Amino acid sequence: MKKSLLLTTCYLFQIVLVAQETSNSIQLSGGKSWHGTGDMNGIIVDVSYKHQLKKRIDLTSGIATTIHYKKDKGFNYLSPGSSPEERLLNFTTAGIQVNSILNYSFVHTRDNQLKAGAGILFRFQSSSGPHSYAYYQDPGIFPEPFYVFYNTEKQNIFAAGYTFGLSFLTRISSNYEIGLKALFQNDTNADAITYISLIIGRNLRRTQ
Repeated sequence: MKKSLLLTTCYLFQIVLVAQETSNSIQLSGGKSWHGTGDMNGIIVDVSYKHQLKKRIDLTSGIATTIHYKKDKGFNYLSPGSSPEERLLNFTTAGIQVNSILNYSFVHTRDNQLKAGAGILFRFQSSSGPHSYAYYQDPGIFPEPFYVFYNTEKQNIFAAGYTFGLSFLTRISSNYEIGLKALFQNDTNADAITYISLIIGRNLRRTQ
């Protein structure tokens, strides 16, 4: 009787451990982001659902929003570097996207996971920046500096793309995990975005 009870206890304990290691979770993340070659700084915030397919493989799908910004440096061809700071153009580019990433944990323990992942995304983006522009400052023509804009591209665009990167998660309790992720993405509009985010995850208990 004692032996049967011991075996049953060990079996149930193993089931609990497997369920904890392969549980699904909701993840909220946010962090620093760079648009293009790094000339536009910004932030990214996203919420995702991680579905554990196997012990080392999960599919993480979510929705994210990005905001990037920069300021024109200006150029006075009569006296370079003397463009008035308060009269230079500000740019803002914002987007919202859905993505799906397949991850593989090449380091996988009861409490820690180091994963590599790759996937696809669909993105809507709106930008205040013109396709091209020129900055003029010549008191002999006009007393105030001014811009000339050329808007030959759409302000709002839809694009499809890809993403890949690394992530690390560590369990801090039976229900919560924290971590970091660093990813790169690009799309059909050539909008390359790199970001590093802090992750907070809430494990979901399975009903079966």
